[in-house]
Amino acid sequence: MFIEKRDKRHKKRRIEKIEGKKGPFVIGVAGPMGSGKTYFVEMAVLYLQSLGIIVQITSAGDVFRGMLIREGGDPEDRKLLHQKSKGLLKTVEYHKILDWFMENTPNIDWSSGIIIIDGIRHPDSYKRMKCLFGRRCALVYCHCPDEIRFERIVKRGLLTAEIVEQTFSDEIENSNAAYFLDEATQAFFHNDNPIEVIARIVPLLPQENIEA
Repeated sequence: MFIEKRDKRHKKRRIEKIEGKKGPFVIGVAGPMGSGKTYFVEMAVLYLQSLGIIVQITSAGDVFRGMLIREGGDPEDRKLLHQKSKGLLKTVEYHKILDWFMENTPNIDWSSGIIIIDGIRHPDSYKRMKCLFGRRCALVYCHCPDEIRFERIVKRGLLTAEIVEQTFSDEIENSNAAYFLDEATQAFFHNDNPIEVIARIVPLLPQENIEA
């Protein structure tokens, strides 16, 4: 019990140390399910690496896979991953999800460098990102036509066609783009060429983060 409490205090200090001070440059990748977030991240990493820039990547999926492995589950079971995601949202509010990310990604150095977060799903999560990192963050909002998203999601076998249709009709899901872009200070809209988008972000990267 003492070790667990000490570990929680350490994690809290870790977040407080970053808040409002110099640290990593964080690129948050947002957008609804099936909009191409992971594809954008893959292309962005390749482009940054071609420039000699080292980048760290994290996503809720990676964290959940780690949890499933520790619990003896199949880390590639998309239905289990989806259940983990829904379970998280029942216990952690959207504005606290980024803190949860930081507490559950011991492999990520949150003190410096360039970090890409694959899956900022709600404007409140982005607001928290701005609070923590200030001008040292950028948002990329991914978008693609609903029919393409629908086909991708059903093909993955993650959700049934009926559930996907219900998700698409969700008011919050459909209005998130407007909320995100209203709140964003450094926002980029991606619907076609990921390299073009990440190339516009590169000039924003502080030199000390590139060299970290």
